[in-house]
Amino acid sequence: MRREPSFRLEMAKKKAEEFLREEGIETLPIDPFAIAASRDIVVEAKPDTAEGVSGMLLRHGDNFGILYATHVPNEGFQRFSVAHELGHYFLDGHIDHILPKDGIHASRAGFVSADPYELEADSFAAGLLMPTAPLNV
Repeated sequence: MRREPSFRLEMAKKKAEEFLREEGIETLPIDPFAIAASRDIVVEAKPDTAEGVSGMLLRHGDNFGILYATHVPNEGFQRFSVAHELGHYFLDGHIDHILPKDGIHASRAGFVSADPYELEADSFAAGLLMPTAPLNV
């Protein structure tokens, strides 16, 4: 059964919100760096001279890492980039599609991709950082 793209994007956002509920995360702002650390995912900044991608998910066996861009000196952009890569990590089928074996997956910001996996990771990041359900602020 083929699902409509908008349905898949909504489900990705809901998956992030479900994750927040399951983890008992109830206050804003959501910290994607802490979420990554809770899964033993190493997160590091790329040098600000390294332009071209907003984030990267790296895999070596069962170990994962995230690199995020710093050439855009904006904390929100950087947090979204990390949350996007977490989307690839948490969403069903993403790891098998983008990183079936050891390697690097690069993501570019600016909605320049029509790839459904990239769009779903964006929706996951939005749901993670800006959930629709009320949280304690």
